[in-house]
Amino acid sequence: RGRKWWTVAGVVLTVLGVLAIFMPVVMGATAMLLLGVVLIVSGVSQVLHAFASRGWGGFAVQLLLGVLYAAVGVLLATQPLAGLVAMTLIVAIFLFVDGAVRLALAFRIKGAPGWGFLAAGGLLSLLLGLIIYLGWPGDSIWVIGMFIGIDMLIWGVTLLGLSSALARHPRPRKETYEPATPAAG
Repeated sequence: RGRKWWTVAGVVLTVLGVLAIFMPVVMGATAMLLLGVVLIVSGVSQVLHAFASRGWGGFAVQLLLGVLYAAVGVLLATQPLAGLVAMTLIVAIFLFVDGAVRLALAFRIKGAPGWGFLAAGGLLSLLLGLIIYLGWPGDSIWVIGMFIGIDMLIWGVTLLGLSSALARHPRPRKETYEPATPAAG
């Protein structure tokens, strides 16, 4: 029963992932629009909560954060391409810093099992962040959409693989326990 849903989700994510890879601008802009809507709803909820719990000492902070969330949400929803530029820079910085930290950690534990994988992953992350930064802001229009598409494709294929594995190795059924009846004697 659950395997069917994994298969359906796998097919949907795989198809959407491929579409996103071929239309990264549309995917990126859609992601920014959706993020904007989520931030607007979150901001409005936080403002309403601030007024509903006015007696609490954090009213001003909660109100300010709610307004900030809503304002950023409006900006992302109305200017998704500008949001892509900002988000791409954030992703580039994150990848660069993440890569540098993982490389530093890898060389700190040099010789330990798996340190080479940690170093390779760190180097890859660092280089990817640098490549994205060097292409920024021009490449911003497609980078986020491409990342989302690749991630969706990987998850879709993963779910299809898991579904296939479940089909080959079904989960054993639970056996019901029936207590032995005493022998009549």
